[in-house]
Amino acid sequence: MTDVASESGGLLLGAKAISRMLLCGIGADELAAAELEAGVDEYVDVWTPTLHTVARFELISVLVDLDDAIGDVAVAFTEAVATGSVAMLNWQVTARFVRPVFLDSDHLLEPTGAVLHVAGAASVSFTAAGRADRVRCYYDRLALVEQIVSPRGGGTIA
Repeated sequence: MTDVASESGGLLLGAKAISRMLLCGIGADELAAAELEAGVDEYVDVWTPTLHTVARFELISVLVDLDDAIGDVAVAFTEAVATGSVAMLNWQVTARFVRPVFLDSDHLLEPTGAVLHVAGAASVSFTAAGRADRVRCYYDRLALVEQIVSPRGGGTIA
């Protein structure tokens, strides 16, 4: 992702790569961690409904340790527009509820394998050097939780 903003369509490529990592995590993938480190500013400000970080090292740490209760994640970008130094994306995620997760400190949700569908949007701002310095990723967290706990295939509270 280094200097992607200087290439034709680079804003969109960089924004998609960063968004995909936010939505899927990076786990122990050292190559993905290095790619993310190269593509974001040292003081990148990232916000999603489930996290807020203000530094690159914080972001990478969170994405390495991201909860893996949701697996088999597939991201599809349905619309992408870049103007100036900002890229805006609409996306859809399909995934499965595959591992236990705590809803809160007292309620463990057992996995059901239920298919989850979430749609959202992201905006990524880039510096003149081509590194992301502000990322916003929006989706309906309540809709996701409802799919996990619903009797139509979501998890049950233990």
